[in-house]
Amino acid sequence: MKVLITEKKHLHEDSIELLKKKGFELDFSEPDLSGVKLEDYDVLLIRTYTKVDKGVLNRAKKLKAVIRAGVGLDNIDVEECKKRDIRIYHSPGSNANAVASHTVALIFAVLRKIAKADKHVREGKWDREEFLSHELDDKVIGIVGFGAIGKLVAKKLSGFDVDFLAYDPYLTKEQIEDAEEAKRRVKKLDDLHELIRKSDIITIHVPLMPETRYIIGEKEFKIMKPHAILINTSRGGVVDEKALIEYLKKDKLYGAGLDVFEEEPPKNRELLELHNVVLTPHTAAMTEQAHRNMSVQAVESFLKDFKA
Repeated sequence: MKVLITEKKHLHEDSIELLKKKGFELDFSEPDLSGVKLEDYDVLLIRTYTKVDKGVLNRAKKLKAVIRAGVGLDNIDVEECKKRDIRIYHSPGSNANAVASHTVALIFAVLRKIAKADKHVREGKWDREEFLSHELDDKVIGIVGFGAIGKLVAKKLSGFDVDFLAYDPYLTKEQIEDAEEAKRRVKKLDDLHELIRKSDIITIHVPLMPETRYIIGEKEFKIMKPHAILINTSRGGVVDEKALIEYLKKDKLYGAGLDVFEEEPPKNRELLELHNVVLTPHTAAMTEQAHRNMSVQAVESFLKDFKA
């Protein structure tokens, strides 16, 4: 079987070695597949920037499987693959620990104004009073999406004197409130707006789907506490960025921590110049451990079903 591997530099070498050892014939290309003879390949191994849409699938007439070295499937037309009996393999949960850790880092960075303080010192300034900030203890943390990442965020923060609220319509009260990760200090709410009204820190961990696009928008910002913090390490499209910018500009929120954006890289100068937002370049999952897990787990899942 022939495998076309795109984005080789973004894949862990161990995943490619696994395919070599099993006898698969490997070719490599860039993410842009417009000039590639896709009809020659049985399998695609992709990462983030390769789009497997209907046009690609129409050309890949022999395709039996798509391996996505990562968690989300945003760049794959899943329904079209199902119609054509093309199997999809990915690595759910492989980057959960990395993303949860990054979420916690953003919470503290926003709470304690770390990025602004760093810039302040580098500029030769020393106005300590400007950085009067807040502690985490006694806060209510609202977790939107209580899957692997949401649970780990609760686990990592459970040593602090905080309360957790969780909103996840796909999980039962027992699945959430009995979660060992939060040491039984989490309460399930069935109303997202109730969570938003009660939370000091809101962190989002949902996939981008039609029902989650702009799950946090103008209506939601309007009912947030004036000192609330919003953290987004999921997908840019789940937050209405324009509305977020307006509320941050007017100091109607304490701040935000964003690892993902509606447009990547972000070009909106209003967002980039805000003093009360911490920005990272979609790097929540970029640890050595998660990098390997995402590639290797997806390939291992594929190898259970296919032989060269």
